[in-house]
Amino acid sequence: MIEALREEHPDWRIVRARDYHWIEEYRLGATPDAYLDEDGLIECKTVRPEIWDKWHGRPPLGYVLQLLTGLVCTGRTRGVLACMVLSPTYPVHEFEVPRHPEAEQRIVEATLAWWAQYDAGLVAPPQSADELEAMLDDGSYRDLSGRDDIREMLEERRDIKSRMSAEATRLGEIEYTLKNTLGPASSAWLPGWQIEFRRRHRKAYTVAEAEIRTLRIKETSLE
Repeated sequence: MIEALREEHPDWRIVRARDYHWIEEYRLGATPDAYLDEDGLIECKTVRPEIWDKWHGRPPLGYVLQLLTGLVCTGRTRGVLACMVLSPTYPVHEFEVPRHPEAEQRIVEATLAWWAQYDAGLVAPPQSADELEAMLDDGSYRDLSGRDDIREMLEERRDIKSRMSAEATRLGEIEYTLKNTLGPASSAWLPGWQIEFRRRHRKAYTVAEAEIRTLRIKETSLE
């Protein structure tokens, strides 16, 4: 998966992580999968297509918390959760995970509570994840599973692109509708499709640097 990310992002500097990070004060540790540039971490996961479909394009809370723990332990500020779907085309879906002080505090408190029970010779009960998912939801995701009109446009877009025909005008109309449907959201899902419209930093070359959003669509298949 690391190689797939390097191909997708030739401007990223990705280094496989081979170390363990430990915060003695909290007795909290993490083993990242890879480092990204100077201040980022990458956590890699694989998932079967039928399980990916149940996620509705959003990774499980546990994976997000695992990456947040890695950010806490390394002090880095940018996280990317990369999930490869084990379908014939092996698509890799990326999720940005920024630092989140409130959620991180919950992680630290849960860790300290577990060790307190352990030191007392007790079996610590599972810590509640109540409110964490809502706390981490920044409104940048939409589930479009009920939008048959969007599904039809995605299928039409795929057919237009595969024919490489003179229907570029219709293709532009479809992408315009998709971008306006997502609005400020950076990703969306409906069965068989993953849509990304994330803001990415464009470095300066002959024009001034800027933050731009790029529409990316990946078809997921159970076959």
